[in-house]
Amino acid sequence: MDANSNPYEAPRHGDSDNLESNRKRGFCWWRFALFLCVAIALNVLRLAMTWKAYGTDGYEQVGWPWAFYERGGFSGGEHFYPLLLFVDCAIAIGLAYVGGRITARDVVEQIRRFQSWGTPQSP
Repeated sequence: MDANSNPYEAPRHGDSDNLESNRKRGFCWWRFALFLCVAIALNVLRLAMTWKAYGTDGYEQVGWPWAFYERGGFSGGEHFYPLLLFVDCAIAIGLAYVGGRITARDVVEQIRRFQSWGTPQSP
């Protein structure tokens, strides 16, 4: 009787044993975190570009793609839009998820294979 035919013994080879194939298929949290940091940087970049604009007739703004906080103008008011903050957070998380999935190795390889369709293969 060999080891694989014993019903009480665990299988010797499984998908969880092959770490390299799991890395290729799986979702990497560091890619998600990287893209989330890029989305946060875009929000802060808008603030950096409009910094101290409230002293003139401009607005100091925070948020990308929509400004959820504004300060300044001729009247010197402050405006906070919680719905736009929620939408900005949802966009940032969505872009981070999509960016993390696209940069996974198997997706990039599939795109490369798709781009090479119809090109002659060298022997």
